[in-house]
Amino acid sequence: SYQRYFARTRMKRLLTLLFACGLLTSLSAQTLSPITWESYEIVLDAPQGMRTNEDGGDSFTAVNEMYELSIGWLEMEGLTLENMGDDLKSLSKEEGVSNFKDILNSENKDFHIRFLQGEIDNAPCLYAFLLAKDESCALFISIFYKEKNDKLPEQMLKSVRFKASPEA
Repeated sequence: SYQRYFARTRMKRLLTLLFACGLLTSLSAQTLSPITWESYEIVLDAPQGMRTNEDGGDSFTAVNEMYELSIGWLEMEGLTLENMGDDLKSLSKEEGVSNFKDILNSENKDFHIRFLQGEIDNAPCLYAFLLAKDESCALFISIFYKEKNDKLPEQMLKSVRFKASPEA
């Protein structure tokens, strides 16, 4: 009868929807693994499969289909804990970051962190300054990503550490 047909059709649609939701969830739940900027022995946790494009001099870049990570070594360059937020805001404006709100503060075992999230040409991005707690260096980090509400860039940022340190 048509009732059984519609019941089977609904069941197939429901199973298809559940499968699709499960597939999307598994794609968005990325596994993180450490990647290392060998030049300065800086480590961070990033989605598996990120390819290192540059690992030399004063910069490091890694990409995959969802994220583009860049790290710059600053050797302090006048950056202090007191001016990190204002300097980040100024740099972000110069770079064309829009739709950002407040400078957010964080820290881990090795770094003081100031960051903001916004957009450049409608692409979500995270910009950050990190100041080593031992005052040996400062880093500038930018992460561009596909999904506006993605929490992974912030996780990546907060995992930055010196290679000799245990995980953050």
